[in-house]
Amino acid sequence: MKKRFFNILLFGLHIVLPLSLGGAIYVLLRTDNLTMFKWFESLGFYGFIESIRSSHPIKNAAYPYWFVFCLPNALWIYSLTAYLLILWKNAKGRYLWFAAGPIIGVVSEIAQINGLFPGTFDGIDLAFTAVFSAVPFITLNPFRKERRAHEQQ
Repeated sequence: MKKRFFNILLFGLHIVLPLSLGGAIYVLLRTDNLTMFKWFESLGFYGFIESIRSSHPIKNAAYPYWFVFCLPNALWIYSLTAYLLILWKNAKGRYLWFAAGPIIGVVSEIAQINGLFPGTFDGIDLAFTAVFSAVPFITLNPFRKERRAHEQQ
């Protein structure tokens, strides 16, 4: 029972929470000409989303550039990397999977330079992506033997 609670807590803190925070920043603070707002409209959610955006008290506050434009992607890369670390922690070939999050994050940002990936290249975004893809290796430490021994109990 303890192991299951630990796994749910791990999943919530390292995967659901960062995804939710990144999504909330996008929905509440980014311009509504993004593709996701067209999806909301086609699914019939745009009116609901727009009412939240227009009535939310944080809408009129000033936010730093990095918070609105870099942090959401960094949180998503953190979440992906954490998910892969948790999912593949005991599998053969896990080191390839462990590297997938950082590689996807950094390569997709660099590919924006030449238009190979949608978006606009930003050095701050690249730095955030690199740092946030490395943080799960510290917070989850998949290489520590004591952690693996504790999880197997």
